[in-house]
Amino acid sequence: MADRRLSAALLLSAFALAGLHVRLYRSEQLARGQGTLSVPARLRSWTHDVVPRDRALEHAITLVLDIDLREPVVLRFSRSPRLTGGPVAFDVLGNPVSIAAESVGDDTILTFPPPPPAFGAVRQISIGFTTDAPRPTYGWGYRAVAVPWAARSAPPRVPAIVQAHVDRTISAHGFRCSAEPEGRVCAIDAQRRRTLAVPIAPVADMPWRLVFALSLMLSVSGVMYAIFRRWSALAARMGVRDSAPLPTTEEALAEVSRPSRRPSIIEGDPFEAVALVARGIVAVLGVVASIFVVGTVEGGFLPFVAPLALSLWALVAGAVLVLAVGVDRPRAWAAVGLLVALEILAVHPLLRWIVPGVAVLAAAVLMQLTARQQP
Repeated sequence: MADRRLSAALLLSAFALAGLHVRLYRSEQLARGQGTLSVPARLRSWTHDVVPRDRALEHAITLVLDIDLREPVVLRFSRSPRLTGGPVAFDVLGNPVSIAAESVGDDTILTFPPPPPAFGAVRQISIGFTTDAPRPTYGWGYRAVAVPWAARSAPPRVPAIVQAHVDRTISAHGFRCSAEPEGRVCAIDAQRRRTLAVPIAPVADMPWRLVFALSLMLSVSGVMYAIFRRWSALAARMGVRDSAPLPTTEEALAEVSRPSRRPSIIEGDPFEAVALVARGIVAVLGVVASIFVVGTVEGGFLPFVAPLALSLWALVAGAVLVLAVGVDRPRAWAAVGLLVALEILAVHPLLRWIVPGVAVLAAAVLMQLTARQQP
């Protein structure tokens, strides 16, 4: 009875914490900000250039509008960004365009008249302003700064490009980095991302990549060893012994052909062996998938060098699933308790990046609860 109460308490705690994380995620989404344009049907393209300057970020948003635009344009940013300089606006010829800025609550509202026609085809305006640079985060091989509102500002179904101007060559996943006449640029299609962290500098993390490879090998090897021990225990219960001499071909055929006796391997429940194989596959995939999900979802947002962060997570994920599979016996409920502890830790802002991995591990651990709790 006490075990059942403890198990029920663990599950209720896990689900309650999952609900808390969903609520935190929604709050974080609202805090990221979003832009709206008063004339979205008139917009042809949106280009957002980001230039790091010491502790600030310089932004230049270029809007290409239809030639028949007549009414003033209102660009509203909700919650973010907070302007620390500007705004200024210029047309396609570099002539200044009058622009007004006001703050209403948490919103920043920019209003400007239609810019002059550009070569008789479109109207183009570039709006420049400055914001504070957030604390640097990390991707795989680069440092980044989070600009989540940049991916949520352009109207839907409008071509939107975000370009980070950098001093040195960078290779960043998802970004097209090249050397242009005006400098090195890393560009990305903003409509394909919900949040965005733009690269600002490369990071020499090759030693940490080796550490990550070793950590991944250690985690997967540990899980596979636990599965082997579970398989050995099951084989022993089914009457299979490693020390038993191997039968000759004639003896094996004679044993199978006897209707009164079957090989000892089928004296046990064959479905238990199948379930063990399924749980083993899920456990190995759980380690790999949790690392992949964390690296993909948090790409560019990790609080420290990506290979180091993923190395630590690989070891944690491996430990959780080794505990769930069990070396001497399955301990899936203990693994559930460890997941609850990880969910509690993930409430801290600096550990929010582990949440996607915890979700994947939870599915893998729940699969292990189907194992018989016996030695």
